[in-house]
Amino acid sequence: MSRLQVLSEALRYIEAHLQGGLTPEEVADSCGYSLSALQKMFRYAFRIGVKDYIARRRITLAARDLTGTKDTVLTIALRYGYESHEVFTRAFRRIWGETPSNFRRERGFTDIYPQLQPQCCRLQLREGGYVTVHQFNNTDLYDAMQTMHGTWAVAFDTRRLMEINDNYGHMAGDLVIAECIRRIDREREEGMVFFRIGGDEFILLTGSKDEAVAQRMAEKVTAANGQTIEFGGQQIPVSLRSALTLLDTRVPDRAMMQELKWDLD
Repeated sequence: MSRLQVLSEALRYIEAHLQGGLTPEEVADSCGYSLSALQKMFRYAFRIGVKDYIARRRITLAARDLTGTKDTVLTIALRYGYESHEVFTRAFRRIWGETPSNFRRERGFTDIYPQLQPQCCRLQLREGGYVTVHQFNNTDLYDAMQTMHGTWAVAFDTRRLMEINDNYGHMAGDLVIAECIRRIDREREEGMVFFRIGGDEFILLTGSKDEAVAQRMAEKVTAANGQTIEFGGQQIPVSLRSALTLLDTRVPDRAMMQELKWDLD
């Protein structure tokens, strides 16, 4: 199989086996690769290891079950391969910064780590390694955009996330992402939906044809810029940038998303 096919198979297998005790070794076996070879390819392509990706996808689906079902926390924990309530709570807190029970009471948005997808044109060798990719599957976003042409959207990205990851580690970066999601989720109004579209990028679909509504949302979210989260006894400032766009029927949704990313960059 080509590298693209191997990564596609690994992602497919992971998604189909998130319930239960899935291991990186099983994923490698499904691709016909050694674990070390798959780990190297996966990390170069997606900037995350197989084990960590499995953990983040499990917690994402568990969060969805917490808000979308009446199943007990223990039932959900066991469903996704956690051996006890306590083990699940520790894993959940590492990603979301709060307990499953508190999340269930207060949250709406759940997709903190959407499914990754490989991009063929970007999986090329460069100086002995692979081009770094961090592309989420945005199918649900494109479906939503199809019904909202002519309305305004707000794109956000997290400032200094790479610097935070380098200085404090990816666990701190995960909590920064969770805080950004919390701010957008807190301010969005009824009927508005939002998605994580990249490593540090989000988009809020307002459903409104009034630009002032989108501007108000951007201002309310960014009003919290500079407020901090605590990690390892240190205070880390969290800030977001924003850009407005009108969802235009004349521009393909994927092209529009790329233009938004350029605006944020």
